[in-house]
Amino acid sequence: MDAAPADAGDGSTASSCITVAPGDPNRFARGTLADGAPFELAATRAYAVWDGASCPDGLIVLALTEGECTAGSGHRLVVMLDAAAIDTGTIGAGPFSVSDGSNGIQVRYVRPSPLVPTGIWGTCAPSSGTITFNADPSSSAGTTFDLTIADLELGDCADVLATPTVIEEAAMRVTLVEAFGAVCAGT
Repeated sequence: MDAAPADAGDGSTASSCITVAPGDPNRFARGTLADGAPFELAATRAYAVWDGASCPDGLIVLALTEGECTAGSGHRLVVMLDAAAIDTGTIGAGPFSVSDGSNGIQVRYVRPSPLVPTGIWGTCAPSSGTITFNADPSSSAGTTFDLTIADLELGDCADVLATPTVIEEAAMRVTLVEAFGAVCAGT
């Protein structure tokens, strides 16, 4: 299930992108890097978009970023959800264990240059922790995803034996604007 591109985005412009106010309690992430240093993702943008590269399967990409409104750019925390897992009720309101993406939930924390350390941590390597959906998610256009993350250990995607990065707490609230058919026409 963990077949998302390594950069966790397809490069398309996210039409649902919103500007995040500094200190927004609904859109933040902080934790501890693998080297023990604390970090805070000072999100300036948040978005929900269909990953066009996943057609016809349907992958919803939710992100907090310090970058622009382009999927796959900037310092970011990305949660990818399998639309079929949402539609069948595998993913619903409440807490969900995050490990290898087999339950339809994948996570990536990306630190590009010039940040030190740089890298990608996520469910692409051994991981553990919890994501809680505060309301039932849906794959329909207009759905607001409201979720929190607690004590999420994310493995290093380049070195599965490396010390994990820990997302100690995070919150994400973002609305999916486009319908699946608008991105994956004919599927």
